[in-house]
Amino acid sequence: MHWIDWTIASIPLLVTLGLILWARRHVRSVSDFLTGGRVAGRYLLTVSGMEASQGVIGLLAVYEAYYQSGFAYGFWDGLLTAAGLVMALTGYGVYRFRETRAMTMGQFLEIRYSRKFRIFAGTLQSISGVLNYALFPAVSGKFFVFFCGLPTEITVAGLVLPTFALIMAAYLAVAATLATSGGQLSIMVADCVVGVLSYPMYLCVVAYILWRFSWFGDFAPALLDRPKGQSLINPFDIAELPAHKRTHISLVPKLDHYKQTL
Repeated sequence: MHWIDWTIASIPLLVTLGLILWARRHVRSVSDFLTGGRVAGRYLLTVSGMEASQGVIGLLAVYEAYYQSGFAYGFWDGLLTAAGLVMALTGYGVYRFRETRAMTMGQFLEIRYSRKFRIFAGTLQSISGVLNYALFPAVSGKFFVFFCGLPTEITVAGLVLPTFALIMAAYLAVAATLATSGGQLSIMVADCVVGVLSYPMYLCVVAYILWRFSWFGDFAPALLDRPKGQSLINPFDIAELPAHKRTHISLVPKLDHYKQTL
């Protein structure tokens, strides 16, 4: 990588770490650490919530799904977006949870059920979290190694270490620092700042793709040149797509069966 690439990658990280340290001065109570003092505005919550879902592992999963299923995959995902928007506007579930004044899900489970159930749920969450963070950072580390063109192995004090393991360790160190330095307040501020910095970059990438490639000359011929049952555009012609088979969903054959019986 060129020094310009390292500069572009390091400046947002340094700005984010600086804001995390700045936000620590506002953590004065347990409520501030766990819930951000319950004073976050809708813009901060919206941007930070959207950016929190933009992890490397999530993006890679979405890219792979679209690579296998094209725009047909996104059609059904749009229905979930509409359902989520309705639930957010009506406050379904969230409003009742906030009315309990519980600061964590564990506290809510104890209020609603019992302390034993809270311990069981916490144990299950801890085990799943350990397994989760054994996989997600490893995938992210592999991605950065190949995306940035880094060597797969480096030598430190005579020891040959895999580069992705070092990146994974740095990844976890930053995440732990973020979570323990200022709690939910630091997490929300960091996600919001990263969202403000990344959204213009997303727009630039989309604008470049639209300028560089033609829909009718580049995209459409490749997307339309598909066998029956593997359409990348028609959401009702996806019975033979790999992603469709893995989820064991067979809507199209069922529709054909109903048409024949009628």
